[in-house]
Amino acid sequence: YEALLGCPVSFGADAYALRFPAVWLERRLDLADAGSSDMVMQEARRQLARMPLLNLENRLRAACFRALPGPLPEAAALAGALGLQPRQLRQYLGQQGINLRVLHDDVRREAALFWLRAGHDDLASLAQACGFSEQSAFQRAFRRWTGRTPGIWQDEHRNDLSIDPFFA
Repeated sequence: YEALLGCPVSFGADAYALRFPAVWLERRLDLADAGSSDMVMQEARRQLARMPLLNLENRLRAACFRALPGPLPEAAALAGALGLQPRQLRQYLGQQGINLRVLHDDVRREAALFWLRAGHDDLASLAQACGFSEQSAFQRAFRRWTGRTPGIWQDEHRNDLSIDPFFA
């Protein structure tokens, strides 16, 4: 694998990650074709609409991450984003044992941890970006999540972007 990828490879790690320079994300894809891309995206949406229960939790989580920075969507907005009626979504949540409040809390935690790792240290704007109305509420939640204050946690994990909630 190392010869194929041209980099060290580890198995059995705590997290799976692929690291590359952020500037690569800005590169133009020479083989990109807008027409093909539109067609593929349209087919992907069609397939997802036919399988509403497929990875419901991951789809909800992704819809919540797309709402950041800012308030997380409530059940009715999430249902619309997934092409479901609110009643259907509530039914699916119950069937799969998913609690929307817990999911929102997980998304806020993952986003906060990621942004702190990346060096974002303005707690007031971070609290707002994670959907908290008050910095104090964010700090209480953060201590509940990690057992530490945001500043102490950040000092321990700054620049560790190996676990990225936006691509997990």
